[in-house]
Amino acid sequence: GAPLVAVIGHDLWQSRFEGDSAVIGRTVRLTGAPSTIVGVMPAGFAFPRTQEFWVPLRIDVSGDDRRQGMAIQIFGRLAPGASLEQARTELTNLGRSAAVDFPHTHQHLRPQLFTFAESVRAISGPGESMMLLTGNIYVIMLLVLVCANVGLLMFARAATRQTEIVVRSALGASRRRIVMQLFAEALVLGGVAAVVGLTAAGWGVRWGLDLMRAELTDGSGNLPFWVDGKLSPLTFVYTTLLTLLAAAIAGVLPGLKITRNLGNRLKRTTAGAGGTQFGGMWTALIVLQLAVTMGFPVATFFVRKDAVRLETQPLPFPVDQYLSVRLDMERFPTEPGADTSAAAFQARYVAAAQKLETRLESEPGVAGVVFAQHLPRQYHPNYEIEVDEGAVAPHDERGHLVGSSRVDPKYLDVLGVSMLSGRWFNTSEASPDARVAVVNKAFVDRVMGRKNPIGRRIRYVRRSDPESQPWFEIIGVAPDVGIRSGWGPAGIYHPLVRASMYPLKAAIHVRGDPKVFAPRLRAIATDVDVTLRLTDLMPLKDVVNGEVNFHAFWVKLTTIVSAMILVFSLVSIYAVMSFAVSRRTREIGVRVALGGSPWRIVTAVFAHPLRQLGMGLLAGTLLVWALLGGVDNGPPTAAQLLTLGAYTTLMTVVYLIAC
Repeated sequence: GAPLVAVIGHDLWQSRFEGDSAVIGRTVRLTGAPSTIVGVMPAGFAFPRTQEFWVPLRIDVSGDDRRQGMAIQIFGRLAPGASLEQARTELTNLGRSAAVDFPHTHQHLRPQLFTFAESVRAISGPGESMMLLTGNIYVIMLLVLVCANVGLLMFARAATRQTEIVVRSALGASRRRIVMQLFAEALVLGGVAAVVGLTAAGWGVRWGLDLMRAELTDGSGNLPFWVDGKLSPLTFVYTTLLTLLAAAIAGVLPGLKITRNLGNRLKRTTAGAGGTQFGGMWTALIVLQLAVTMGFPVATFFVRKDAVRLETQPLPFPVDQYLSVRLDMERFPTEPGADTSAAAFQARYVAAAQKLETRLESEPGVAGVVFAQHLPRQYHPNYEIEVDEGAVAPHDERGHLVGSSRVDPKYLDVLGVSMLSGRWFNTSEASPDARVAVVNKAFVDRVMGRKNPIGRRIRYVRRSDPESQPWFEIIGVAPDVGIRSGWGPAGIYHPLVRASMYPLKAAIHVRGDPKVFAPRLRAIATDVDVTLRLTDLMPLKDVVNGEVNFHAFWVKLTTIVSAMILVFSLVSIYAVMSFAVSRRTREIGVRVALGGSPWRIVTAVFAHPLRQLGMGLLAGTLLVWALLGGVDNGPPTAAQLLTLGAYTTLMTVVYLIAC
């Protein structure tokens, strides 16, 4: 019952009110209702993420049933001297007490406490965990390669100086002094590398944040106000420690190996017997880096393949004639004293959506409107399902995973698509009690082994209580119209019950350019209900653009990293060969003097490196084949063998050039 008031952000004050000092007391319309500005926040404040104005939280639970009502977020501030773990313990105890006091509603509820950043962006499922793990493995493999290459280069560099080091030792230089000199040289190189690395890291962070800003679905171009793209002091401390460690590894370890038994080494060197040699560990590192260097570009292949699949996914309707939008609504009505219960909100939402649909269908520039849980080309969540009979064996223990969506009965009509077999939903089946489903062609191919599914029954799997899930009868087979899930295009459709679905998504068939019609759509929505909010408004063909751009980012990143690794490998191979040849210069001269042919001498010099090269190429070929899935997908095809052979031949030529 209190007057409506608002606090605005500093940027909004500057952009919309030109920094007017008399802004306090002015009236603005927020979600359709007049509100009085009572304050301006300082610059840089946008809590909790990128908010530009704030209004008092008004909750009236008197009209809500149990377990219904508005969803809220709770923020807290730790008491002075309190730790996060102490707060977690206290909240856990409160949760246990509530479970005892209110067993019907709180028995199975357990409160959880997160840091603020974790609450905004937490690892929320196995898919994100797998992405994080994959990224970490990718970085670890890169670090292993870099370390192996640097180790080879530094060892070769130190080994080529063994004569100098032996002479220094003979003139009285201690082993400690020689090792410290090598450490100092490595430290200078490491310091230069640290500066270059920090510069590249700062540029990379800014590049990544700019990409995220460009792909924000709300179109604001703003990341959370507390995201800072600058490198933290901890990063500089970490880099310093890493530089010292790298200098110790690259300078001290080779120095200790070179300076071992200097007296005997002096005799061997002056006698022409060579000197320090690469042992088994270095051979293993060379083989490892060759194998992984071959495998790295395959990651680029996979990322690019996914991007091409997204861009070229065939659809049986003119996708460029459709506009997609997500329909949201403010939770609070503008009329004073209106019902704010969850049931009242859903009723207002359904009525506004129906009115918007009616208005749009009367527009001369609109050929049709349809609502759905997920639209074509949008991501459809995965669900594990089972079929009563006739399904093929699943690929793994996770069973059959398919996408799912609830759609209006006129879904295919608006898209202009015909059924392949069976029938589509009728209007009477758009009810909570309907137990029917339509599957797409990809479902028939993958789950049913191309056998007729009509009449079969399916249900969603809940492993904790499998018998609690209802069975649905398959009544028809639809074409593949853009279901996208983590496990392919196989999917299931169910009739949409608008009264139980929020938010709805709409596909609007436009006569003309969808982008041109977008402002008209916003005007109609505002006229229908000022509390309606249109988000993710874009042509349907652009739905995957964000993911395509993300894939393009990873293609660039993996290409750059692969090129760097290839260059590192070539440089290290060149260094190893140079070291091997220089170490055997006296032997080669003797062979020439004794009449040895150039071909025989080259063969003798190349014998050991070529064995390493052969082992590395073999290991790399097997790694590439495993990554491409050849082991699990039956006998290799001629095209696969040809492609793999061409790739191996190309890498062989590159490595031979380095040798």
